[in-house]
Amino acid sequence: MENSLSSELHHPDRFSHAERGPAGAPLPDRTRRVRPPSRAADVLGRKWSIPIISELASGPKRFCELQATLKGISPRTLSARLRWLQREGVVGKTAFSETGFHEAYHLTEKGLALRPVLRALRAVDSAWARRERRPV
Repeated sequence: MENSLSSELHHPDRFSHAERGPAGAPLPDRTRRVRPPSRAADVLGRKWSIPIISELASGPKRFCELQATLKGISPRTLSARLRWLQREGVVGKTAFSETGFHEAYHLTEKGLALRPVLRALRAVDSAWARRERRPV
């Protein structure tokens, strides 16, 4: 267990680009700052993750349904982000047959756990929008 924690604490991905020296080498221990780990923030911080997860929060969707709803995302980017979200354990894929072979994407237990965070983000967004409409 200690080796796992130690390797996680010293993993090179835990440091931002600003905490790296020339050629991307990590700065010496005394000069770099350790960021608190937050896999959820990493997942939600990736471009297109929030819109994809928000769409899947209402139920399973096929690739073409996601693409039609998410304006501005290329098929290649959508495919790559869905694969990444699957590797992170946030999204799952289920095969089914109606009039042929189809696949639908859905939120896993980890993905469903993000719904309160998405609701909170929508609430903040609404509050900001109300404030911006008020004369100061």
